[in-house]
Amino acid sequence: MLIVGAGGFAKEVLEVLTDNSVCADITFFDDINPKVHSLYDHPIISSFDAAAVYLKKVDNRFILGIGGSALRLHFFDVFTKLGGICESAISVKANIASFGMDINSGVSILGNSIISSGVSLGRGSMVYYGSIISHDVKVGEFCEISPGATILGGANIGKLTHVGANATVLPRIKIGENVIIGAGSVVTKDIPNNKIAIGIPAKFYPRK
Repeated sequence: MLIVGAGGFAKEVLEVLTDNSVCADITFFDDINPKVHSLYDHPIISSFDAAAVYLKKVDNRFILGIGGSALRLHFFDVFTKLGGICESAISVKANIASFGMDINSGVSILGNSIISSGVSLGRGSMVYYGSIISHDVKVGEFCEISPGATILGGANIGKLTHVGANATVLPRIKIGENVIIGAGSVVTKDIPNNKIAIGIPAKFYPRK
């Protein structure tokens, strides 16, 4: 199994895999620090050529071990083109409902998050510790739901959107694509694409 990234979020993913008893034969990819060759006794490869060989000859599975919506989408595309198959990392410590769930490939769900029935999580999205996603919420592709965020029933989150730590999205709110919701904000009305929303209640502004 190849974890793409060797920084902070890669460590979170490693913890998920350890909790899930999938901690053997893990290799990291990091092209930022080529002089670092291991992380917690797991090897690091630092070139895309080496990654392609690994995916072809060792294990074609990879997990996104990086944060940030745009970066996750970029590396998903890169490693898929190298022949990899993106796997999800879903903690056994997460509380996930049994009915009407649609969890797509490449999703990361960390421990102590709560996800209710009828929820759809788009490809490559990440759900952090302590976040709550209530019933019938739709989260688009490559979204980031930060620690302590709460998304209430029937809300719709567009792709490439970041919901900040401890932010709240009220029921049936529609959030557009490529939106940033600031930490602690309370979203009480719909937000169009390409906005930054901050405050209580949240006001939105164009992204630069």
